[in-house]
Amino acid sequence: MSMQNKPETLTASQKQLLLGTMLGDGSMQVSSAAKQTVCYRSNHGWCQHQYNLEKYALLAEYATRAPYKIKNGGYGEWSSVWRTQALSVFHYIFTLTCPDGHHKLVNTEWLSQLTPEGIAWWIGDDGCLDSGRRTVSISTHGFSPEEVDLLSTWLMAKYGVESKVYMVNKTRDGEVFTYPLLYITAKGTITLIPLIAPYMPAPMAYKINRIEHRCLMCGAELTKGAWVCEGACKEEYDHIVKHEYYEENKEYIMEKSAEWRRANPEQSRIIARRCYYKDLVYSRAMGRKHAAAYLERNRDLVNERKRDKRTSLKGDPAYEASLQSERKRYYAKLKKDQGRYRDRLDKANARRDHKAEAVHTKEWRKNNPDKVKEQNARSDQRRKERLANDPAEKERQRLITNARHKRKILAKGPTGHCRYCGEPLYKKTSTVCQAEVCQKLKLRDNQRRYRARKLEQA
Repeated sequence: MSMQNKPETLTASQKQLLLGTMLGDGSMQVSSAAKQTVCYRSNHGWCQHQYNLEKYALLAEYATRAPYKIKNGGYGEWSSVWRTQALSVFHYIFTLTCPDGHHKLVNTEWLSQLTPEGIAWWIGDDGCLDSGRRTVSISTHGFSPEEVDLLSTWLMAKYGVESKVYMVNKTRDGEVFTYPLLYITAKGTITLIPLIAPYMPAPMAYKINRIEHRCLMCGAELTKGAWVCEGACKEEYDHIVKHEYYEENKEYIMEKSAEWRRANPEQSRIIARRCYYKDLVYSRAMGRKHAAAYLERNRDLVNERKRDKRTSLKGDPAYEASLQSERKRYYAKLKKDQGRYRDRLDKANARRDHKAEAVHTKEWRKNNPDKVKEQNARSDQRRKERLANDPAEKERQRLITNARHKRKILAKGPTGHCRYCGEPLYKKTSTVCQAEVCQKLKLRDNQRRYRARKLEQA
């Protein structure tokens, strides 16, 4: 294209490419101050040649030639370079980004014209996704700390992108240089990526390919280096971790606790009372829960102690009087609810009748063994015929058998407890229950062990 046919104005995308890359690796040079002609130059390592071609494609009508390969005097062996012709159409961008005519200077007028498309070109030039792939940092060592502070303030004020400025040391040829680095926080990165993703050139898309870290409890995305989010999730997670630690070290903790209580009895009682009255409703509820659990585990022992007590105190007038008054209070309370009282009375009568009938049946079966055998044989024959002719009845009998088997398992008691929440387990091969939280914690531990093995192998 001849000089006469060059467009006199830049398109919006061309303008944003120039504004964004001038914050990064782009540069401009005045060819003629009198004619106000300026050329734009783009230089990248050869590994980013495809990215340089993207830039060239957008400004090809102004370029002298396509990006070409030259020997690199700095980092890397080869470079990809191209430049535009010296034209007046670039003069406004040059005066905006280099007010003194020589050096880039970040200013509010420049930033006011920068859109997310220009920021995408800037990130493509100097952006970097950190090793954890959660945050973006931008190399700004070509600018002063004041200019980088202005960039950070502008990002937050205009787009709500949270960032910080750090001073970083860099060694070159044995000499240490200190320069500012613009660090986009995890929260800011979450805000920034959706803004620039539609404009990010394909060869640089990896710079915004962020890995999401989600809460183990609720699944929400995390903006900090933690396993769970703040608030209720953290409280629940801490409770599970503490409970897990307690279960793993229960004997040691109980032993040390008992030693301390014996050494400090008065202080122990004060702490116990304080904890109990701190939340009275919760304390009483937990007391009832523990009492019910103890009764369930030691029902035979408790009943035996009650029988021993009744036997030892039988005939004692004071004890008989207390039992009688207790029964009166119980039935007086029960009679206030007539429906419940009538229901309890009917159940008691039914139990008495059933017991009498059971005693009669037991005596009859004991006195007539031959007839019992005949009845059992007829019952088995009818059952087999019914199952053969009725699939639904067969399924019902299968469910009954499974229920009996389950009751036997429950009667034997648990084979262990979940190592996270302490729920009883009835399978010998299980160590974790099926609760969602416990399964997540199990997955977390498996991932940790897997990473540890990989590190040991490495």
